[in-house]
Amino acid sequence: ISLDDFGTGYSSLGYLQRFPIDEIKVDRSFVTDVDSNPANQALVSAIVGLGGAFRLSVVAEGVETAAEAECLRRLG
Repeated sequence: ISLDDFGTGYSSLGYLQRFPIDEIKVDRSFVTDVDSNPANQALVSAIVGLGGAFRLSVVAEGVETAAEAECLRRLG
């Protein structure tokens, strides 16, 4: 089960406890310009850490540039 648009709207942290989640998908709004936006880097890093703590796969939505992809690789 994948939790889509994680970090926005109705994707609650409580879902991680209540449902058998396998994967969280980082919302595109955090992925856009992640290579040049420190706030987005901090949010993605926190989501990756949370995913690791819960042993979940983490997927980034909407990667459009090589720079974004490289930054996301560095963040885990």
